[in-house]
Amino acid sequence: MAFDRIKYLNIIKLWYEKEKPKPLLLWGARQVGKTHLMRRAAEMHFPNNLYLNFEKEKGLAELFRESLAPEKIIYNLSLHLERKIDPTLTVLIFDEIQECDDALNSLKYFAESTHPYKVIAAGSLLGVKRSKKGFPVGQVQFLDIHPLSFVEFLEFKGHAKLSKELARATSPQDFPQAFHASLLQHQREYCWTGGMPEVVTTFVNNPSNPKGVREVQNQILQSYQLDFAKHAPSDLVSKISAVFDQIPQLLAKENKKFTYSGIGANARSRDFSDALTWLIDARIVQKVKNISRIELPLAAHASANIFKIYPLDVGLLGALLEVPAKTILELEGVFNNFKGALAECFVAQELLAHEFEKLYYWTSQGTAEIDFVIQRETQVLPLEVKSGVNVKSKSLKSFGDQYPLCKLSRCSTKKFEVQGKVTNYPLYAISLFARNVSDV
Repeated sequence: MAFDRIKYLNIIKLWYEKEKPKPLLLWGARQVGKTHLMRRAAEMHFPNNLYLNFEKEKGLAELFRESLAPEKIIYNLSLHLERKIDPTLTVLIFDEIQECDDALNSLKYFAESTHPYKVIAAGSLLGVKRSKKGFPVGQVQFLDIHPLSFVEFLEFKGHAKLSKELARATSPQDFPQAFHASLLQHQREYCWTGGMPEVVTTFVNNPSNPKGVREVQNQILQSYQLDFAKHAPSDLVSKISAVFDQIPQLLAKENKKFTYSGIGANARSRDFSDALTWLIDARIVQKVKNISRIELPLAAHASANIFKIYPLDVGLLGALLEVPAKTILELEGVFNNFKGALAECFVAQELLAHEFEKLYYWTSQGTAEIDFVIQRETQVLPLEVKSGVNVKSKSLKSFGDQYPLCKLSRCSTKKFEVQGKVTNYPLYAISLFARNVSDV
C-alpha cells in the first residue's frame, strides 16, 4: 500500500530546491521508514538519481577508500556502474551509510566542494554514531525520522476524512459521539500496532491477523538486539541488552522511575550509564527527566539521576510486555490493566513526533506527580495522562495550586472539554495539544 509522509517529503523537497544544499542525512532508529522516504522523494522530486546501498552492495566501500574527493568518487562510481554520471543533474542517494565509514566521512567533502553536489543519505544511528573516522559535524543537514504518528496512521489506513476533521479542530469542542468512539477505536488499534511502517502495513493488509503484527514487531526487536552486537563496543553489548530488557518491567510498575538496581542487585549507574546513553542516541528509547520545582529554564533544574525511559514505539512496548491483541483491541480497560504504561508511551511518542524532544515529569515531595511537563518559550505546560474516563486527580490540582499561572492540561478517553482551569484532550488528540502548545 502506497503512503506518502508529506511532512518529511516537503522538507526533502525544500532541501532539493536549494542551489547548493549541504548533504541531507536522514537518521533514526532502524525500520522507521528512511529508505522508503528517500526512494519516494526520488520518484516525486529528483528522478535523475543514483541509489547506492552500502549494506547490500559490500563492494561499494572500496570505491571510497582511494580518495574522498567528490570528483574521484563520482569517477570511480561511473566506472564501477558503467554509466555516465552528471554530478550537476544527478542526486546521489547513499543508503545504510553507517556500513561505510569512508562514505559517511565523504559528506564533509561534498559539502565543502565548490560544485553544487546534492547528496542525500540515511543510516541507523547506532552505526552512524560509532563511525571510526569522525562524524561530519556542521557539514550536513539532519532530518530526524520517527515512527508514524497517530494522524499518519489514520491516513495510512485510508481515513483521511477523520484525520482532516481532527486537524481542523483548533480548540476543544464536543464532537459527535460516533466521531469520538471511532477515533478511540483507531487509537486502540494504533496502540496495538504502533507506528513502525512495516507493522502498520501488515495490519492494514490483514487486520484480522494480529499474530502477523506481533511477529513483525518481534522481528524488529530482534534486529535491535543484533544491532547492539554489531555496532556497540564489545564491553557494552551485554549491558545495553540488560538495560533494554528492563524497560517492560519498569513501565509495568506503578512507579515507572528507571533504576539501575532493577537490572541486578549489584548494578550501578557507573557501570550501565554508557549503555543507556547508547540506546538514547540510537532513538530506541526516550529519556524523560524529573523536575521537582518549576523554574525556567527547566533543563537547568532537571535531575540527572531521576528519570523515566520509554521505548520509541508503543506497539513495540506492547510486544515487550507480551500484551495480547484482544486486550488492547477489544477491552475498554486496557490502559488500566497495564497501569498506564501504554498510554504514557503513546503520549511520549506523539509529543516526540511533534518535535517536543525535551520532556520532563514533575513530582512534589512524593505526594503528587504530573506525567509530562513541557517548556515553550517562557511558558510551562503540564500534561497529565489518564488511561480511562476517571479523571479525578489530586496531582493536577496540587500543581495548579503551586503554579497558578500555568495552563493545565489532561488527556484521557473522555471527549474534549474545559473544566475550570483544566483542558481535557482525548488521547487520540495529542496532536491538537501539541499545536496549541506551539501557538503559546
